[in-house]
Amino acid sequence: MTLLEDFPRTHRVTSDCRPWSPGGQLGVCPHCGTVQKPDDPQWRADSQAIYESYHIYAASGGREQGMANADGATVARSSLVIERLLKTLKLPESARLLDIGCGNGAFLRVFNDKRPGWDLTGSEFDDRHQPAVLAIGDNVAFTTEPVARIAGEFDLVTLNHVFEHAPDPILFLTALKMRIAPGGVVMIQVPDLEHSPFDLLVADHGAHYHREALLYALRRAGYEILYCEQGWYPKEMTLIARPRDERVNAPTPAPEWGAQLLNDQWRWLSLTAQQFSQYAERELYLFGTAIAATWLYAQLGETARGFVVDDPAQIGGSHCGKPVLAAKDLPARAVLLMAFPPGVGETIAARIVRPDILIVQAPQAERAS
Repeated sequence: MTLLEDFPRTHRVTSDCRPWSPGGQLGVCPHCGTVQKPDDPQWRADSQAIYESYHIYAASGGREQGMANADGATVARSSLVIERLLKTLKLPESARLLDIGCGNGAFLRVFNDKRPGWDLTGSEFDDRHQPAVLAIGDNVAFTTEPVARIAGEFDLVTLNHVFEHAPDPILFLTALKMRIAPGGVVMIQVPDLEHSPFDLLVADHGAHYHREALLYALRRAGYEILYCEQGWYPKEMTLIARPRDERVNAPTPAPEWGAQLLNDQWRWLSLTAQQFSQYAERELYLFGTAIAATWLYAQLGETARGFVVDDPAQIGGSHCGKPVLAAKDLPARAVLLMAFPPGVGETIAARIVRPDILIVQAPQAERAS
């Protein structure tokens, strides 16, 4: 594996949006071009430490983050996912769902409202969220068993930002096939590296998929791809597949393409940090409380005075020990950094009517667009 030389010196973040110390390795598989972290003792130790103190949706007090719908209103992310899922798949009124990495049950809760006739099971690595998940209804079960030991078969298996954590994706997918009932499917959502360069900085993400790498992993494990879309939501990919008994043709992606993508995205991240560093001594605020803003907060020496969001569930709270504000509450002459790939930040900034503050966008780049 070809490793990125600068990565061990760069601040990282956790997938639950906490600053994490520099370290680890990042590289590209020489066979298939998947950008990944070596599955070594350091990565395993970091991931274990992160999961032991994991706090889902911390910035909003445990409530799922909001996303803007087509009308611009902020709604729960699971509501948008399930709305698109029901438009894509013809789901019956009763069947069985397994949500792997269910957290505190946000996805299961919304799905139960839409399909109350289904039997639902949530899976997690520990039982801290078991009471919240079981409280959804009598039709809901909970398990901490690994995939290979979960009882039963399911008509729909969902992995919402879980697959990128798997240290051995092919082994995981192979075990998962035993959990999918005849005629059943799996839905996988992962960050899209082509449009989400900040995902490289997540310490507990083992792989960072571009489209061809994701398709290759599923096909190599024996799945038929039914659907793969990069446009459901910004910076994400959604894939739906079903297991096949016969061999599935899995053409190997060109490894040099993955290496070029990694180099381009890393160059853009470095340029972003360099450009934003000139504002570190100003009255500085960061837009968002997710991966990008959390990384930038650490990378700029924790000099930002607070975070700005649209989500009402977060406003008035705190993130990284700093206040979370609405844009209207920023002090005059504040500097607001938009840590987003080009195009995303401009859309958000257009909603902020504050001529008395300076809004600074991330630099343009060829691939991070």
